[in-house]
Amino acid sequence: TTPSTGFKELELSFAFSRSGTGANVVDVLYSADGGTNWVPIQTISGFEGEPVWTVYNLDLKSISALNNNSNLMFKLIPSNSVSGNLRVDNLALFGTKL
Repeated sequence: TTPSTGFKELELSFAFSRSGTGANVVDVLYSADGGTNWVPIQTISGFEGEPVWTVYNLDLKSISALNNNSNLMFKLIPSNSVSGNLRVDNLALFGTKL
């Protein structure tokens, strides 16, 4: 859950690392209605494993439904492994104040 109340022109930032058998493909989705409906933003693949952290910045400015939204949620779904570890760190949502 990441409300964007009072903000527009959003960017989502996070870092991934994984164990040797951890997923290296992740689907990033958002919900503008508190989790009832989920919309894909991007599939990210090919990031390195531990101890390397790969930082991603997703430009969400073109998705107006995310602006000033108290019901905003994001979901990161690993899609190519059910073993190992996928680590997420430094998740941040940035925007321009209304």
